[in-house]
Amino acid sequence: MPEGKWRRWYSAAEDHHVSTWKLCSSCKKPIAHGSVYYLCSVSTCNRKRMPLCFCSVDCWDAHVPGARHRDAWAEENVAPPES
Repeated sequence: MPEGKWRRWYSAAEDHHVSTWKLCSSCKKPIAHGSVYYLCSVSTCNRKRMPLCFCSVDCWDAHVPGARHRDAWAEENVAPPES
């Protein structure tokens, strides 16, 4: 099996198959059903068509400079259980 980029993609695909609810909007790691995730407190980041979900506060913090928020925070939530 090739190393490098392919190996990283293959690992993510394996994790995605387990019980992924969504992918992190910043790092693209899987967010599992029933696990903690973070939303941006700014309403424009929480649109129904494209809500931004983050796996950690660090990933949320990485999106703030590009979004140019004046006053924002990460809101902790729990992903729905697998049905």
